[in-house]
Amino acid sequence: MTVAVSGIIGARRNGRGCSALLRLAICIATAIISTPLHASSSDAAESEAILLQRLTLTKVEDLDFGQIIENGGGTVVLSPDPNPSCAPSANIIHSGTCQAAVFGGAGTSGRLVNILVPVGRRIVLTGPGADMEINPVTVSASPDLQYWFRIGRSHIHRIVNPTGIFLFRIGGTLQVGANQTPGLYTGAFDIQVDYY
Repeated sequence: MTVAVSGIIGARRNGRGCSALLRLAICIATAIISTPLHASSSDAAESEAILLQRLTLTKVEDLDFGQIIENGGGTVVLSPDPNPSCAPSANIIHSGTCQAAVFGGAGTSGRLVNILVPVGRRIVLTGPGADMEINPVTVSASPDLQYWFRIGRSHIHRIVNPTGIFLFRIGGTLQVGANQTPGLYTGAFDIQVDYY
C-alpha cells in the first residue's frame, strides 16, 4: 500500500538592514530595547492527540529553518532528530527555532516501510529573491524504525515498535545564496510511504 502526505517548509531571512555581521549587535540591542517589560505574565498550554489508523501516514510537524542572516552565502544544516538543531556555515547567523518535519505512521511490527523523499533528495523554497534549495534531504526514523538501507530517494526501514506506530523526521541542508533577498521563503514537498 502506498500513502503520500505533503509537508510545508519555511526559512526566514531577517532583512531589516542587518545583513552585515558587524550590524548584528545593533540588531540584538534594538530587539532588546524594543521589547516591552511586563510586571506579570501568564502562560497557556495546548494539548493535542493524533489518531493514526493502520497503513496510514500523517504529518505531525512542518519543517522550519528559523531566521537567517547571511553575509556571503552558505548553508544551514538542520538535523532530523527529536531535538533538532541548526548548524550554520561561517557566513551565516541563525536564530529562532529549528524544527524537523515529523510524520507519523501505523503499520505492523516487523514489516518493512519504504520512505520516499522528494525526487533528487531536494526541496525548492521560493520567496522574494532567487530560489533556495534544501539539498540533500535527510531522514531519521529511530527508535520506532530500524534502518535497513537507502537507494536513491528510497529509505527502507523495518517497524520495530511492537504497536506498529512510528515517527520519522525530515531535515536537510539549506543552501543560502550570497546576497539572498530578505523575506520569507516557503515550499511544499511530498513524502510517500510504501508498506510491505
